[in-house]
Amino acid sequence: MVLGVFLMLSCQKIIFRSSYEKSNSFLNRTQNPTEKEFLKAHLKNGEVYIWGLDWSIDEKKNAIIGKGYQYNAYRKLIKEGDLELPISEVAIFETNQVLDEAESSRMGALTVLGVADWALGVFCLINPKACFGSCPTFYLNPNSNYHYADAEGFSSATLPRLAYADADALPQLPAQSNFEINMRNEAMETHVIKGVRLKVFPKEEGKTVLQTSDQRFYSISNAFQPVKATGFEGNILPALLKEDHFERFSLAHSSSMQHQETVELEFEKSEINRLGLQLSFRQTLMTTYLFYSALDDMGEDFAEYYAKMESTGESFMQHFSPMKKLLGGIQVEVFDESKKQWISAGNFGEIGPIAIEKQMIELPQFSSKNRVKIRLKMNQGLWRIDAAKLVGIDKEVQPIVVEPSGMYDRITKKNVPLPTSEKPLVTFPGRQVQWKFSLPSPGNEWVAFLESEGYYLEWSRSSWTKDKNMGRLMSMGLTPKSFLKKEIKAYKKFEETMEREFWDSRFTSKDLVYENR
Repeated sequence: MVLGVFLMLSCQKIIFRSSYEKSNSFLNRTQNPTEKEFLKAHLKNGEVYIWGLDWSIDEKKNAIIGKGYQYNAYRKLIKEGDLELPISEVAIFETNQVLDEAESSRMGALTVLGVADWALGVFCLINPKACFGSCPTFYLNPNSNYHYADAEGFSSATLPRLAYADADALPQLPAQSNFEINMRNEAMETHVIKGVRLKVFPKEEGKTVLQTSDQRFYSISNAFQPVKATGFEGNILPALLKEDHFERFSLAHSSSMQHQETVELEFEKSEINRLGLQLSFRQTLMTTYLFYSALDDMGEDFAEYYAKMESTGESFMQHFSPMKKLLGGIQVEVFDESKKQWISAGNFGEIGPIAIEKQMIELPQFSSKNRVKIRLKMNQGLWRIDAAKLVGIDKEVQPIVVEPSGMYDRITKKNVPLPTSEKPLVTFPGRQVQWKFSLPSPGNEWVAFLESEGYYLEWSRSSWTKDKNMGRLMSMGLTPKSFLKKEIKAYKKFEETMEREFWDSRFTSKDLVYENR
């Protein structure tokens, strides 16, 4: 068996364990702010390097240097002593201390930190699967209540290789020359932002612009509220008339987390030839619970799995695609009266439980002699719907792209360099950054969408080392339907309190983990 590292604070020595597994277990328990840091590098080729106290960055070579231990993909010790590792060969770093500014600029974008139980807060300790988790959150008013985030970015980009650009609709912008938006890291995560930009359209009288799930934009000239809306509980019309955060949602069915439900909508007949359904929606915390359950089941091997997923890509992550498919999105169907059948129109499916998403699906041609009837089929307990509208589509339109003109840290009040793909902005919990934009024509009002590009890395919890369960993890990937039936009992214990626990466990600037030095 291979060797590992045991950090003894009392005598400040490194003592070797008899196996890599025991060493790995110990390293994931050294999550204490008084302890010296360790560094563990998971390479793209499957090898692992571990350093104790003796490591540093050679900035000229962009490499980690110091005395450490090199293991092959089978965790056999192949070298000990002086090691030099180019950062470009690393899939994921692990450490137990927040990086300083120089370290963060070189390796922060690939670093998972360990979080001790003392740092989790009371609500995360009550239910670790309800800890606040998110990509970056954006606020037009930096003093806004956190329940009213105006946008959240790249929610499913949980690894560097999964980075993508995500656009969210913003409230209409007034006629002004300058615009600012506040971006926060409110979770125990490393956020890596490659870019933030605006996509804007001059506001036209009586018109607006909506986007589809594939981020195409359409000019809209008419919008009609539903005249009838029903779910299994009966009349739900009051909840769907306005975009007011008065949402319609359901609790999961007691038989399974995969049980389906239907919401039926009716609109007055329209003579408009090209119609679409506008929906304002977000997810409940069901996917958050399942995501943290999977990480919890990985236990102390959390970063090992992350590194493997980053290195091997879809071939590994596709094991969990059946679960995603079972949970599904919001399926839209429209009733064709002449054919007496429901016709599929597409799916809404934006991931994220924080900011309300506003999107549009174009409806296929159908016959409607009386009212327009639309049916939403979805996983019960997974979606929260704020408003629904029938809209008239004019044409596809192209946005004016506005890049940021500047950026500053709201805590230090210092300017921050704008990020690039090669040198992204890396933020830790509690960080707030203000993005500044110069709008094209000061006299215009604007329909605006905020596009953010990047990814984020979850921080591991020391509590996960207690709950490792490979059988459960395999069941989630291999037999997801059975898993969702078995897991419903555990989920129902927390479902009704998770919203409060989730929001109350977020990080604010007073909890700032990272400070500019």
